[in-house]
Amino acid sequence: MLANTIQRQAFCDTPGAIRIGGNLECFHPVGTKMILNGNSGVPVSNSTITAGTPLKCVSEDGGPGSWYDYDPNKVELKQALSAVTSDFLSYFPIRLINYPAGRSYACVPEASSIFRGFQKIDSIP
Repeated sequence: MLANTIQRQAFCDTPGAIRIGGNLECFHPVGTKMILNGNSGVPVSNSTITAGTPLKCVSEDGGPGSWYDYDPNKVELKQALSAVTSDFLSYFPIRLINYPAGRSYACVPEASSIFRGFQKIDSIP
């Protein structure tokens, strides 16, 4: 248990690490193949996507993931990111939809996942 706590704290010190939740769980920017095209299920390999393209978030270990608004100012200040509002989500399955250009999003594993990486994507026109 102590080893997990120390390891998770080390993620907080990784450059580019993000924090989420009230207890400021930390994730580092090493995720790949976590963001999938919501229609085809194919991993999105680019760091940008056309605004509004349906996207699905999964953990690298295959578990579910959640969407957060990626705010570089909050990252730099080591503040928690905000969850994406329901205006940009569809349910069953959960997908990111109808989001505008000019924003960035982080796909983050659920708290139960042992994987502590996230993947970021920027929306473009």
